[in-house]
Amino acid sequence: MTSAVADHPAPAPPAVVWLADRWRRVDHAALLTRVTALTLALAVAVLLAGTPLFLPDAVGSSSWAEALVRQGWASSDEHRFGLVATCAGLLGVVAVLLAVRLPWLATVVALVPFALVPLYGTALASSWLAVAAVAVVVATSRPIVALVPWAAAGAIGVAWAHGFDPTGRGGMAALFPHGPGYPSTGPAGVEAGLGLAAYAAGALGVAAWLGHALRTAAARTRQAVIAADDARAESALVAERTRLARELHDVVAHHVSLVAVRAESTPYGVPDLDPRAAQAFACIADDARTALAELRHVLTVLRRGDDAPLGPLSGASDVPALVAAARGAGQDVTVEGGWPDLAGGVGHVLHRAVQEGLSNARRHAPDAAVRLVLAADGGVVGFRMSNAVSVSATGVPAHGLTGMRERVEALGGSVATEVDDGTFVLVVTLPLDAP
Repeated sequence: MTSAVADHPAPAPPAVVWLADRWRRVDHAALLTRVTALTLALAVAVLLAGTPLFLPDAVGSSSWAEALVRQGWASSDEHRFGLVATCAGLLGVVAVLLAVRLPWLATVVALVPFALVPLYGTALASSWLAVAAVAVVVATSRPIVALVPWAAAGAIGVAWAHGFDPTGRGGMAALFPHGPGYPSTGPAGVEAGLGLAAYAAGALGVAAWLGHALRTAAARTRQAVIAADDARAESALVAERTRLARELHDVVAHHVSLVAVRAESTPYGVPDLDPRAAQAFACIADDARTALAELRHVLTVLRRGDDAPLGPLSGASDVPALVAAARGAGQDVTVEGGWPDLAGGVGHVLHRAVQEGLSNARRHAPDAAVRLVLAADGGVVGFRMSNAVSVSATGVPAHGLTGMRERVEALGGSVATEVDDGTFVLVVTLPLDAP
C-alpha cells in the first residue's frame, strides 16, 4: 500500500521572515533618494580626487592632495588657487548630500563654485557633475523642483562649450581628471553643451520615473494594509455579533419555550378556568411558538456558514473554573469579592468578559499578575481586572475587547479600558435586571 504525502514548502527561517517584514516596512522612495545621493556624492568625490588642481607653469600636473601640500608654502597666488579650488570641489559633494532634504539650499551650494571662478580662474568638471547630480537626487522625490538645478547645469554646459569666459582671458579651461580641457567654438560648442544637458535630462527622467513608481507602490501598499485591517476588524465584529446572537437565542428561546409550555398547560391545571381566559392562554401559546420560530429563522440567517452546535451556556458560576484553568496554565490570578446568583444572560456575558480579559492579559502581558475584583452593588454587577503592561501600551481596544463591548452593551452595560501608571485596567458593568 502506498500513501501520498502532500508537498508542503518548508517554513522560512525566522531571520528571513523578520528581514522580509522589515523590507516591506521600508519607505522605498526615501531609500531610493538616499542611495542615489550617496552614490552620486561618491562619484563627485572620486572625480574631484582624480582631478589635478594646479596652476599652469607653476605647480605642474599634480593630484589635488599634492598640490595642496606644495601650494601651502608656495606663493600667495598658488596658495589661493589650491585652497579655493579644493573648497569649490568639496562644496559639490556637500550639495549632493544636502539635496536629500534641502533641495533649494543644495542648488545654491552647488552653484557657488561657479561664482568663485574669478578667484581661481577655472572651473572643475566635478562641480558641473555636482549640479547635475543635485537635479537627479531631487528628481526622485520632487521632479518639478529638480528642473531648476537641471536647467542651471544645462546653461552652464552650453555657456562653457560656447566659449563663455568670465575671467576675460580668452577661453576658460575646465579641469578634468586628464587635465585642463578647452571648449569648442561655434556650433560644435553649442552641440557639446546641449549634449551635456541631454545626458542630465535622461538621468533626471529615469530618477523621476523610479521615484514616482515607488511612491505609487507605497501608496497602494498602505491602502491595501488599511483595507486588510478594516476587513479583519469588520470580520471580527460580525463574528462576535453572530456568536452573541446565537448565545442570546439560547437564553431567549429557553424562556419563550417556557412561556408557550405554561400557557398551554394552564387550562389543564385549572379545570374551572373561564373559557375566555383559556382562549387567551391559547393565543399566548401560539404567539410564543410563532416568536420562537421567527427567532430561529433569524438565527439561521445570522449563523449561515457557522456549524457550531447550540449547547448550554456558561454563566457566572463557571468563573471560578475559568480562573482555575488560567492558574493551571501558569497565569498569576488573584480574585477578590463575589457575585450573587445572576440571571442566565447577565452571568454568561460576565463569564465571557472575564474569559476575554484573562486571554488579553496572557497575550499582551504573559508574566504580569492579574487582579480580578468582583462586585455587585446598587442594581449593578461587574468586575475590575488589572495587570501591569509595557510602557508602550495605549489601552486602545483590540478585536477581543470590541466583541466584549458588543456583548455588554447589548444588555445595557458598559466597558471601560485605560492604562494608568503602567497598569492596564478593564472595568465591566451590567445592570442586574438585564434580560
